[in-house]
Amino acid sequence: MKKLLTSIVLVIAIGGVAFAVYRWFFARGSQRETMVALAFGLVHGLAFSQALNSLRLEPFQKALSIFGFNVGIEIMQLAIMIAAFPLLRLSKRENYHTLRVVAASLALVVSSVWIVERIARI
Repeated sequence: MKKLLTSIVLVIAIGGVAFAVYRWFFARGSQRETMVALAFGLVHGLAFSQALNSLRLEPFQKALSIFGFNVGIEIMQLAIMIAAFPLLRLSKRENYHTLRVVAASLALVVSSVWIVERIARI
């Protein structure tokens, strides 16, 4: 049952990536961006908590794992920002729309493959 719940949560989390890509294509400028980001974060937090609970860690180990996870997330966000900076510079050019469509399509394909993999495991 726990494995099923974890798989369902992960499918929802990965579906959030596909939904974000959809919003990137079709719903730009919406006022709901904060709520989408909040829901996305909550689902990912739920998936992480399920994974941590399955490890049956002691309280100190669990706290250390959460701290390490959060530090890792912050480092990855910085890395993504650094990597995205050249793309933002390119966005001032005419071919930015093509670059945006290619990047979003790649994200949609990857998230769709992950969803199919997770559903196949259920």
